Amino acid sequence: MFCVGVALVLSGCGEDEETLTPPPTLAAADVTFLVQPGDAAGFSAQGEGGYGTLLPRAIFDQLEPLTRTDEPDALYAHLDVVGVRLDPCFREGQGEAPCQSQVRLVLQPVFEEDGAPISRDATVHLFYEVPIEELRALATSLAALREARGGGETIGAHVAPDEAAVRVLPRVGAERLRRVTFVAVHASGQAWTFGGFEVRGEGLEEIEPFSVGTHEQHLTSTGGTALLDATILPTPTVEPEAARWLSAAERGEMDAATQAEARAGLRRLLDPTAHNPGTVDCASCHMATPALYFAEPGTSGVPAAYADSQNQRMLGFFGRVASISPRVEAETDAVLEALKAP
Repeated sequence: MFCVGVALVLSGCGEDEETLTPPPTLAAADVTFLVQPGDAAGFSAQGEGGYGTLLPRAIFDQLEPLTRTDEPDALYAHLDVVGVRLDPCFREGQGEAPCQSQVRLVLQPVFEEDGAPISRDATVHLFYEVPIEELRALATSLAALREARGGGETIGAHVAPDEAAVRVLPRVGAERLRRVTFVAVHASGQAWTFGGFEVRGEGLEEIEPFSVGTHEQHLTSTGGTALLDATILPTPTVEPEAARWLSAAERGEMDAATQAEARAGLRRLLDPTAHNPGTVDCASCHMATPALYFAEPGTSGVPAAYADSQNQRMLGFFGRVASISPRVEAETDAVLEALKAP
């Protein structure tokens, strides 16, 4: 007699009955999660993965300086993983272009201040090409870890970051690194530079963000918690009314219909079914989260972490404040749907 059973004690299958552990159920926390600064020793730019150093110094040195106040040696030594994302089908542009199975790591400079770790308002994103079979196995392993440690299912700080790092590291490293993007901060934390590169060995090839016409974008945001007042240069041509909305002066000149279109544009920027990195520029996408918070106070669905218009972190930490954009949540829903498909 052939017996099949899951999550129950099998009977009628001979004298040696056994309990089979059910396979873990994938949740958002298994494919997108934060690593609280200081909580995973060695999970950093100079950490070693199964395919080499996570971010070799030779590549780091070709990036824009992440801050104007820290020395390069200190920045590299303190560049820690603060977020992990799994994506079985990263696609850019419109249509059904080929997609890539990836593990993406989010890193920020993490220093100690007043006796506790705190992140600088800058970031590096590392994109590793990982075969889909490995990605599925990694997601399942992370799900089993979460269930075993009693972690929650929603995106947040991982319940066992050291153990999660042990599962991620064998899949990543310089040999699989395909893209590096960065956000550098300057001007006393009121201005940022966005840029990115394709990795070609130890060399880098500049990526030109969609519709920008140049390699780097520059963003200023001076309003803080009191006001939304920001500018992106070169001026975005995608969702132009949303870009105008960022400026307090231009917003004041908009009629009701134009303001409504601007708010609709902000929502489209946060909707992965409307825009992806191949259809919109980087700065617009990052700035859309706090902009929508200010555009629709109390009703936008944007977390209170974005009540400061200078917070452009989409998955990471604004100082010590965990920041998870609605766009990241929506992208994670799509990842879960893809991974659960047969």
